[in-house]
Amino acid sequence: MVKRNLNELAKKHPGSIYAAFYSLPELNPVFLSVVKEDAEEPWEGQPVSFFSKKIDEKGKQELISRVADFLSGLDPDSQGRSMHALTSWCDAEALFSFAMSKWSSNQKKFEAIFSVETTRMVFDSLDGKRRESSSVLAESLSPAERSHFYMKALNEISQLSERGQLAYFSRVFGVWAE
Repeated sequence: MVKRNLNELAKKHPGSIYAAFYSLPELNPVFLSVVKEDAEEPWEGQPVSFFSKKIDEKGKQELISRVADFLSGLDPDSQGRSMHALTSWCDAEALFSFAMSKWSSNQKKFEAIFSVETTRMVFDSLDGKRRESSSVLAESLSPAERSHFYMKALNEISQLSERGQLAYFSRVFGVWAE
């Protein structure tokens, strides 16, 4: 049942599920036990699309099987929380990706994300000199730092209830729409 659900999620989100396996703390050890990091291209700081491109089909199937085994070994509550986080991460990534593709200005993107407490906490984990304002952040983050931030933000969003996620995106989209 778990493996079937993961395969369905992989069909729905083929570009992000493998990044979610890497990014979510509870699934990261499983990811790293299956997929070996290339010293030339480390996983940290890569865009979401990197993961599905870097892992071959055999590796993807092995990863889904190992994650399914791991989740099947959890108690029902923990399994439910992990599946919810994984599904939410992929769904949130799709919304984030859509919204971010509509604005060319990093300033506008970061202004919205910076203004919402859930992701503001991720900004607060960055260099204190940069967290003073969203405009400083938009200008100063390297592409790798943006990717790292993006993944951490999705981890935070994936922990919210469905209602919490809707409220989060409502606030973010509201700022973007202004």
